[in-house]
Amino acid sequence: MPGQENSRPQSVRIQDVWPMQALFPMPEEKLYGHLGGRTGQSVGGPQAVSKPPTILASPSEGEHLYTYLAVSGVAISAVLFIEQDGKQRPVFYISRILLDAETRYSVAEKLVLVLVNAKRKLRQYFEAHSVTVYTDFPIRQILAKPDMSGRLTKWAIELGIYDIEYQPRMAKKGQVMADFLVEIESFGERHDLNQMSQLRPPSTWTLHTDGSTNASESGIGIVLQTPTGLRVEKALRFGFQATNNEAEYEALLQGLELALHF
Repeated sequence: MPGQENSRPQSVRIQDVWPMQALFPMPEEKLYGHLGGRTGQSVGGPQAVSKPPTILASPSEGEHLYTYLAVSGVAISAVLFIEQDGKQRPVFYISRILLDAETRYSVAEKLVLVLVNAKRKLRQYFEAHSVTVYTDFPIRQILAKPDMSGRLTKWAIELGIYDIEYQPRMAKKGQVMADFLVEIESFGERHDLNQMSQLRPPSTWTLHTDGSTNASESGIGIVLQTPTGLRVEKALRFGFQATNNEAEYEALLQGLELALHF
């Protein structure tokens, strides 16, 4: 019959539909129980859909909150929870990869950083509740030092307006959750780095440029190092007066042009 082919039911494989974009993307932090991403695809494939989500507790008005902090070489995490009938019930958890500069912070600085990060993301909880931080590090004493670094001073002022107290770490259940989040981020970061190392070209060009100017003249300096270790230096004097920014831009352009000749 005419049009019969169009009326046939179409067979669609499940794997063809699985990676579709979610219609209402949610923040990554809220997908912990599903271990999913913004695409709606589960980390473990179709099998992971059947995994029951973690049930978060909702604290009552004025209820005391507690938090554990955890850090690693590349990630930080925190879990905010309440204690009911001797059990720890999670309220919220956060975790993120450290920036390159942050990976060089001391352990104490990373712990303060994750607390500041938790306060910023969960401001409504810190404003409405008293919070106890379980930690074996003397964070209170660190933030009270008169000779601490500029960023610690800034963080101390930021945290000082909230009702936060610090106690030695005792329970382990909440800490296991925080450590688990760090391990997830660390695992992903290590794999990302491995993939990047495989994709990165085996050789690298290095270009150093500088520009300077005064009331009468301006000039630039260029140092180009090739993948073979060859070092090329070049200096140029302009026949016109230029600002410092213009001299630096010209140095970059000349350096790139020089690299094209090799």
